[in-house]
Amino acid sequence: MTRHVGLLLVLGSLAAAPAFAQEPVRGVPKPTCDTLATPVVAVLADGDWVTVVIAREYKDSKDPSKTYTSTWFDMWRFVDGKADEHWDPATRP
Repeated sequence: MTRHVGLLLVLGSLAAAPAFAQEPVRGVPKPTCDTLATPVVAVLADGDWVTVVIAREYKDSKDPSKTYTSTWFDMWRFVDGKADEHWDPATRP
């Protein structure tokens, strides 16, 4: 069963979601890595919920020659030891 709970919270209904978001993700599994490429700031867990906070560097929109550091998060809900749902922040294109 495909889960769309996080999407529904934002859009109000699945019908409002773009077509690509209404289909389950398919693709070739990627190999695991031995080391993390991004520094982890925090890992928070509460029951079935896990949130990972990482530091990210962004270009300054007013001066692209400058950068600033902020945080990004990924949140998962696990069911039977497997990630069942995933959320992360949205950014403008």
